[in-house]
Order: sequence, then C-alpha cells, then structure tokens
Amino acid sequence: MASKEEPTHSTALPFRLMTAAVLWVLSCVLVPGAASTARSAAFLHPRGYHKATLGKWQRATSARRRLPVRPVRITSPKATTSSKKREEAERREITIADLLRLQQLKDRRPPVEGVPSINLGPRDPPVFIGRDAQLKDAMQKVMQWYEARPEDYGDSFRIPPMSLTRYVRGGKTRMLKEIGQELLAKGIPAIYVTFNDITTASRWERDNEPPPLQRLLSRIGWAVATDEARGLVDNNFNTWTATMDVSEDTVADWLGQHGCVLLIDELNKLITNVQGGKPGEAVAGFLKDSFIDRRNRYLIFSSHSTATGNKLAVFIQSPSDRHVVRPSLPVITTPDEATCINQAARKGAVCYLGLTPALVHEAYNEMGGSVHDCAKDTFSRLAAPPLDTATVECVIMMSLEGDMRWVEGLAEWSQALDAFVGGPVGTDISHTWPPCFLAAACDRLSRATRTDITLGVRQGTGLIRDGLRQLAEADDRSGKQWEGACQAAIIQRMLQSDLMGVPRPGPTLSDKARQLLPPCILDGLCSFGGTFEPTGFGRPLIRPDRTADIPYLRELVEREAARKGLHQGQTSLFVRPAVSDFPAYDFFIFILNNGRVEEIWGYQCKTGKEKPSDEQTRALTDEVDVSVWLKGEAGSRQTRSQYGYIIASRAAIEDLFGFSLRRTCPLRWLLDPRVWVD
Repeated sequence: MASKEEPTHSTALPFRLMTAAVLWVLSCVLVPGAASTARSAAFLHPRGYHKATLGKWQRATSARRRLPVRPVRITSPKATTSSKKREEAERREITIADLLRLQQLKDRRPPVEGVPSINLGPRDPPVFIGRDAQLKDAMQKVMQWYEARPEDYGDSFRIPPMSLTRYVRGGKTRMLKEIGQELLAKGIPAIYVTFNDITTASRWERDNEPPPLQRLLSRIGWAVATDEARGLVDNNFNTWTATMDVSEDTVADWLGQHGCVLLIDELNKLITNVQGGKPGEAVAGFLKDSFIDRRNRYLIFSSHSTATGNKLAVFIQSPSDRHVVRPSLPVITTPDEATCINQAARKGAVCYLGLTPALVHEAYNEMGGSVHDCAKDTFSRLAAPPLDTATVECVIMMSLEGDMRWVEGLAEWSQALDAFVGGPVGTDISHTWPPCFLAAACDRLSRATRTDITLGVRQGTGLIRDGLRQLAEADDRSGKQWEGACQAAIIQRMLQSDLMGVPRPGPTLSDKARQLLPPCILDGLCSFGGTFEPTGFGRPLIRPDRTADIPYLRELVEREAARKGLHQGQTSLFVRPAVSDFPAYDFFIFILNNGRVEEIWGYQCKTGKEKPSDEQTRALTDEVDVSVWLKGEAGSRQTRSQYGYIIASRAAIEDLFGFSLRRTCPLRWLLDPRVWVD
C-alpha cells in the first residue's frame, strides 16, 4: 500500500490560530503589556487566545471603559505550575451583585448556618451583666467616634478605634455582640467577622498562607454574601477561601458613602505573626481608609493580647501614631448579679474568678461548679515566661500597680490579664490580675527548679497562692476568705521590698497605709527570708490560760532563721502559726537583724465590726511591738484602740491590697459574713 504523505506543519495550522497570532503581534505593538495579559487570559477563556486577546486589546484601547480589577491569585509555594494554572482557572471574583445590600444589614436577620452573627448562640450566657454600666459607657464612646471626622479635631489628631481587651473566655465576644445589637437598634449597619470558631483559619489558608488583608476581606465577603453566592460553594467557608476572591475595591464600592461599623472578633489571631512591612501596612491602610477615618464609620475589635500597648501601630503595624479606646468590660458588682448567672455562685469564688461574668458562667454552668478547673484549663494553655526572679517581680508588681511597664516581662501570661483605660484617650492602660490567674502564676513560680529564685521567695509565692485559693475553698461564713486575701496582700508587699530594693518612682502607699507595715519593708531595706509555719510540736504555742506564747514563738523563729542561714543584715519572715484557734493573731511579720528578732508585727483579720477589747489581747501588746487590726466593716477613719492596736481604715486596707486585689476582692463582699448567707 502506498504510504500517505505526512502533512506539513504549515498546512496543519488552523486558520483561526494564525489570526490570533497576528492579533497578538498587533497588541504587542499598539498596547504595551497586552501580550502578557492575553497569555494569562487564555487560561480563563474557554475559546483560547484569539477572543481573550481581542477582548483585552479592545478594553485596553477604549478610553471610555475601565479595566476590571484582577482577582488576587494566591497559590501554595509547593504547588506545581499546572496546579497553579488550574487553581487560577477555578477562582472567582466576588462582585457587588454577590453581596447583600448594605441597608439589609440594618434588619435583625435570623442567624445563617456557618456565618458569624451578632445573634446569641447556644453557648452564650442567657444573662448579660453590665448593660447599664460597661455597655452604656462603651456605646457612648462608640457613637462619639462614629460621628467624628479627623478634621473636627485638628490635623494631628487621629480617630482611635476601640479594642475590647481581656483574657481568654473573659466575655469579649459577648460584649462585641451586645454592641452590635445596640448599633442595629440605632439603625446602624454592623458587619461582624471573627477569626475564631466557625471562621477560624481554613485548611486552604493554613496551606497557602495568604496575606492578612485577603484573609480579612474573605471574612467580610462571607459575612455579607447573599445566600446564592454562598450556595456556589455549598455554604462551606473553606471552599469559599479556596475559590473566591474579595477585592478591596469591591468592598469599597459596596460600602459607598453609607455608614457602617466593622466588628472584628479576635483580631490578634490575624496579626500575631505579622512582622510589619507591606502585609501589615495593607491591613492598616484598609481599616484606616474604610472604617476609622470616615465619618459614620468605625472599627471595634477584640483581642486577648494586652502586650500590644495602646497604639494601633502595635496591633496592625500601622505607620500612624494612633491611640486605642479600651473600655472596661463587664464585672459583677452585686451578689444579685452573680446569682442571676447561677444560684450556686459563692461570693468568694466569684472574687477568685475576678468578678468576671463569663468565667462564672463557665465554671458554674458549663463545668458544674469546678472553679479551680475552669481557671486551670485557661491558664495552662499559656506559655510561661522564664521562671526567674525577673518574672516574679513582673507578676507581683503588676498585681500591686497594674502598670503596663510590667506586661512585656510576662510574655504569654499577659493574656491572663484584664486591660482597660479608665481615663481619657491616650491614658495609660491599667491591668488587673484575676486572683485565679495570679494564684496560678504564683503556683508555677513556687515550684520552679533550676532557677535564681531563692527558696524564701518561692515560699512566699506559694503562700500567696494558698491565700488566694481560700477565696474559692473556704466557707463563706468562716472568715478564712478575708484572711487569705489579707495574707496575699501582706506577702506581696514584703516581696516588693525584697525584689525592688529602694522604691522606684511610681504609685506609693498613703500615710495611713504605711502605718500598717514595718518601716524597713517600706524603705526597701529588708530582704525576704521566706515563710515559717510552726506547729508547736513538742511544746504548745498556746499557754494553759489560752494566751499565745510569744516568747517561745520568738525562739522558734530565731532557730528557723539559723537553719535558713538568715544571719546577715535585715530580713523579714512571714510567720503563720499552724495551730487552730491561735489566740489574738492570724499571722506575723518578724524583722530580724543578723539572725536576731528585732521587731514583731502581729495581724488580726476580722470580718465584721468587732474591735479588740478583751484582757488577753491587752496582755499581748507588751510582747508584740505593733498590732494591726484589719477589721471587716472598716470605717473611714484610722484609729488606735485602748490596747494599742492600729485599727485600719477602709482606704488604708484598699491601698495595702494593691491594684488587682482592691478591684477583685471588694471589702463590702469579703468583710461581711452575712452577705449571701442562706
């Protein structure tokens, strides 16, 4: 059979491909850059080069038509060339037609499965504490800045966004939702997005690591997409991030000139690993231009990271020097508010949980009243800073002062703090340790090994832990809760003297509060020798007439000092007799000089109005140098009893307690045993 002649390449070339080639050459000459556009468009157009090239060339040469925004192409660094082409072909640009009309956001829409909503979910507490206090205050600030323009305040002023900052499970999300509900009631559209729960980082985002701005835009698009648009991805957020592009221009065009507030839950999860540069600037620029610096626009976000300071530049790497409004979040202020959450809530346990409604709800309604487990579960997830003396100083001084300068040294432990700004915009942030997390931090420090923390300091942090745990463990009627709080406060002041030496500039104790501590501790001249809990084994610490044997206790303290090697300079020792019903005093501060007892301060903690009055107490005043009576219903005046006791005033006790304990252990609760008694 005769062989069939093979066709040449020129005769086999389709005519339409030759036409496309000619048009491509023309586009290179007439429209620079159109060639590369045509090549990339060929992957998107099912009919090949010629129509893609012609369409691009026609649009580029038309002065009356605007080039459409090209979708951002994000592909995995590990992807092959063919997979990149396939992924580009599969992605779709979201348009305004795919989004709800902004006016529709004013309506109270029922929650949609898979879409974050300001509507309450099944895990949200049914009772919201703080509506008439913290929420009202926050909304006043929101409306002030929502209606403001930068030019209203001068060229150098920058409108501050709002941050809800508190520890994990502290009620930030609920507060954000309540603000959203209040905005809807005022007819103001609110967009609610979250980097937690149902729209946490998707599988595609974890694999491909798109820029932070694209992750934010994807969630905005998802929050306001129509049912039809979400139906294109079977209402699957992972598929949405993998196949849909939401551009900054589309969001800007969709917003138009309308008013709107953007609510972002857990913004810290978006920018935790952003180290500045263009990715951070892109997020900052979008938020600033679209929501912060526009009249009738505003940005509110939550974060459990307090180490970021009060500058927007730290949160989102903005090049601008911009303050952040941090309102106080809800706290329980009355016993009735706590029992509204759960009838079993006890006053001491509520204080231990920092008076935080969300933690009380979790402990009692979700964990069956397991207060310790609630706090332990949250704190154990935080990476500890170095367990050394510097960290002890940061923990103690943060509790006493609440100053932001101690935040950095706490590392991730700073995420266990409550942070707020109590004054005008630009005022420094105040931080509070909830007693449960302060106790957890002290517990870790007390058990530290291979550290420069002395044995005495480790013992001190251990007794701070034990004292605070009395809030959750002791019976409300026993008075042990109040005694435990006083114990923690006194040891903190003793550690402050040891760790800081001569007091640094900053908050100082009032004259009345200074009367409650030995002068050498106040002057920072006294090292902390630790704690001592004598049992009186072998010889009772209580005499047959039921008076305390202070001379024998003095002898035991000097033996303990010798055993610990406390034989040089001035040293303080916290002494708590481990004897039930020890008369007249709950604990002591012994001041030693070169190992010998030089001064004894005794402390009695009473929950009610009781004052020292019996003969036993009178007999002890000669054996104890200074006696301090920390009574329950303390008055406004500080006095001395006829037996020599200093009866501390309410203001002096609160000053002694320091910033955190003063806020979380209010005297009106712990001092009156009749509160919350069945």
